[in-house]
Amino acid sequence: MNETSFSSLEEVVFCFYQSNNIRQSEAQKFLMELENSPQVWEIIWNELLSSKHTEMQFYGATLLHAKLLKDWAEIPADQYDILKIKLLEAVVYFKDSSKVVLNRLCITLAVLIIRLTSSFWPNAVSNLISLFQDASLSQNVPNVSPETLTWLLLEILCVIPEEFQTILLSKNEKIFIRSSLEGDNLAVLALLEAALSNTNIEIQLQAIKCSKSWLEFGLPAESCDNLLNILINIVSVIYKNPDFSQCSINAIEAICTLCTHPNITKYPKKILYFLDRILLLADILNSSQEIPDNDIIPCLYTLFVNMGEIHLKVFIKTMTTKGPERESFLKLLYLILQCSNAPGCFPKDEIYSTQTFNFWYLLQDEIVTTEYLKNEEILGIIKTFYKKLILILMEKSMQPENMSDWSRDDKDKFRCYRQDIADTYMYCYAILNTELLDIIVRHLEIAIANPNIVSEWRKVDSYLYAFYAISENAICSEHPRILHCMLLLQKLPLSNMNVQVFQTVMELLGSYAEWLCLHPELLESVLSVIFTGIESPELAAPATLALKDIVRECKSVLTNYAEGIADRTKILLEKQHLKSSEEIRLIFSLGTVISLLPESAILKYLESVVTPYVARIQNILQKPPENQKKAENEISNCVGIFTQLFLGLSVQPPQPQFCLLRLLLPIFKDILTKYKGEKLVSSTCIAIKCAVSNLGFTCFELLPIIVDIIKTTYCNNLQNSLLELAKQLLILFGNNNNLDCTKLMSDMLKDICEFSLNKFTAATLENVSEYTSLLEHFYSFCTNVLKKNCKLLLHTEGIDHVLLFKYAGLALCAPEAVTVKSASSFLCNVINISREQSVLLAVVHDHGFELVKLILFAIGKVSPRNCLEHVSDVLVALSKKYCDWLSRWLNDVLSEEGVPSPRANSTAKKRFIKAILREKANKRRVQDCIKEFSFLCRGLLNKDYVEQTTSTL
Repeated sequence: MNETSFSSLEEVVFCFYQSNNIRQSEAQKFLMELENSPQVWEIIWNELLSSKHTEMQFYGATLLHAKLLKDWAEIPADQYDILKIKLLEAVVYFKDSSKVVLNRLCITLAVLIIRLTSSFWPNAVSNLISLFQDASLSQNVPNVSPETLTWLLLEILCVIPEEFQTILLSKNEKIFIRSSLEGDNLAVLALLEAALSNTNIEIQLQAIKCSKSWLEFGLPAESCDNLLNILINIVSVIYKNPDFSQCSINAIEAICTLCTHPNITKYPKKILYFLDRILLLADILNSSQEIPDNDIIPCLYTLFVNMGEIHLKVFIKTMTTKGPERESFLKLLYLILQCSNAPGCFPKDEIYSTQTFNFWYLLQDEIVTTEYLKNEEILGIIKTFYKKLILILMEKSMQPENMSDWSRDDKDKFRCYRQDIADTYMYCYAILNTELLDIIVRHLEIAIANPNIVSEWRKVDSYLYAFYAISENAICSEHPRILHCMLLLQKLPLSNMNVQVFQTVMELLGSYAEWLCLHPELLESVLSVIFTGIESPELAAPATLALKDIVRECKSVLTNYAEGIADRTKILLEKQHLKSSEEIRLIFSLGTVISLLPESAILKYLESVVTPYVARIQNILQKPPENQKKAENEISNCVGIFTQLFLGLSVQPPQPQFCLLRLLLPIFKDILTKYKGEKLVSSTCIAIKCAVSNLGFTCFELLPIIVDIIKTTYCNNLQNSLLELAKQLLILFGNNNNLDCTKLMSDMLKDICEFSLNKFTAATLENVSEYTSLLEHFYSFCTNVLKKNCKLLLHTEGIDHVLLFKYAGLALCAPEAVTVKSASSFLCNVINISREQSVLLAVVHDHGFELVKLILFAIGKVSPRNCLEHVSDVLVALSKKYCDWLSRWLNDVLSEEGVPSPRANSTAKKRFIKAILREKANKRRVQDCIKEFSFLCRGLLNKDYVEQTTSTL
């Protein structure tokens, strides 16, 4: 090791563990060197673990653990027994020392057991149990009682399954070691049963933790009856004792692990037996006042809900016959229903009722997708539970009286909770159908008849929310209850009620827009309510959403209302009390309804609506902005208004849209000339795209102006939104037989390629990461053009195809997968069509060598592992189309010493070339060959974790 300024190893370790020490990084560097030094094993035993200081001991145990994980190959086989004995002695020696040191040593011993059990220490767990239970051991080891040895044994066993899950092993090693450990299951089970029955509470607590760990690993469920009964008895006895609350929770979690383990699904009778046993714990819920720890109740409900979810198919089968198994399942359903009805408001008073939502979905799914739906008796029983669930959900979804003291996080949780309840209403509808509507209508009638309806608004809101939640399914039926509900809305004193009720009404009306289209007689009253909401700043958001939904779905029946809607919308816009998002939605609605009017009326409305926004933009453009970001945002909002008009307008012939675009294009050009912000450029391009998409070939007359905007903007501001707009034009007009149109598209494509390639001139292997975004977007654009209109890209004069090919190869060395994928896709398309295109054939022939050199550089040095798949695609394409050329290029590149890495010798290079050329028809095999060669070049091939990592890539 290098010289250090530290006086002793003890000083280094102390410094390393002091986060505020300025020499911590120096200490860390020293310790990293120590870990790789040949003397590290002696230092661990003779200096670190033998020290009296806890920091030294802990670092020694941690270092030993790390060595067994990472550098197992360094340990000679003849040292295994010595290491095992030393570790066992250390565990016993540190029994009364710091818990963190003892725990780390136990974890280290667990790693050793996992390493040795496959070959050098067969039946390691059984042998360990026998060793610690040997009476002579406690006699030979001074000051160590049998109880202490049992506790230590359980501590070691507890971490073995945990370490097995985290240690990196090959797939075959995992299988073999798991099999070896499972061979000791019965010995572990016998130990756990004995320890759980021990009168020593410390041993019992440790046994519970160990039981959970080994049950997760997979103790044989068919042999765990006694273990389950012991755990249930423990919970039943100690749950009232506040000192053992965590113990109760651990025991319940162990029971849950046993009852829901995947292995148990093979034993339906055992599942039913386990259900009978765990239902004994239900009595605890009835004595909740006596439970000192509130966490025990959610833990019990988790057990019941998980049991119901995982074994639902088994339990539903019991419904076909009357018997104790059926009664047990019904009792389980009541318990889950009880969990849904957790007392209090979520999330302030309780947080566990959420776990039942998935169960109610699974239950209805199992019923409606199987023959059980036709069984009237079973369906009747299940309906009973869902009807009770509806009443519970109505209660739980009620808005709190006052949320002023709620945190933002709690408000968001409650919003998500209400959404989960809305989804559950849908599941209920799948079972109850129109019976659910009957329940809602009945409650709504009672609420409206109540003279105290204004003060009891929470109930009304909850019932309306239920009606809103089932809209997606309910609108598919013409049930008279829907009409009844809609008529009941007209009886609500909305002007006097809480704003939350009004918001729910807005959401409800929007969700039933499709149904309202079939009942246009209600539209006048509905629109009146919605416009009342838009006038209020508090209600404008849901009201504009509802209006947008209604005009979109009911357009065919809005002719008689169109002018009235347009006039009211215009008045509301003039008030300027709306937020930008609300204005945008209102403008879309306006564009949709004025499409129903004569052309002269459309132009009149467009002029009156657009003029203020145009004036606002021109006013900003004419003045030097005091705050550029604010100015860009304001202009962007105005442009968004125009976008929504283009989206809403749908008139044939599209003269109004044409006139609007012709008016706006000069303004768009002025905007893009003065401002370069990404958001503003993007919103402007989106507006033009929407207009072009709406107009189609009708906008041909305006095409030169749009192309000029793209070219003049892109030359100074290479943004993806401009490429997306250009791509749309090339797809729409690139194949046009009109020569002027073709020339226009060719010139635009040439200029885009020229501007982009000039930008890449300074790009090198060292700084390619600075160009990743532009490379990604440009080559994505080129790939689309190549696929849609390769003739335009290949035969337009002035496009340098050599540079296109060259910089795509450079992009393969970028550090980001999306950039590599974009370049790879372009190159693969070029290579695949190059045989039929002479211009590309020449490029591939003359510059393929440089491309292969870059590919090998990426594989051997720079490409992250998640990019190798995309790099390999280019090699696959080359091997299919140019196998002979690729063979020569690979041999020429790899013949140079040290390319792509000094770690790859000539044998490995030849093997790699042979594999690539042989497996050209098998993309997956080529990828595997490239990954292996990449690992070799980077010095990773001989590490223990490589096989495991490769399998996950």
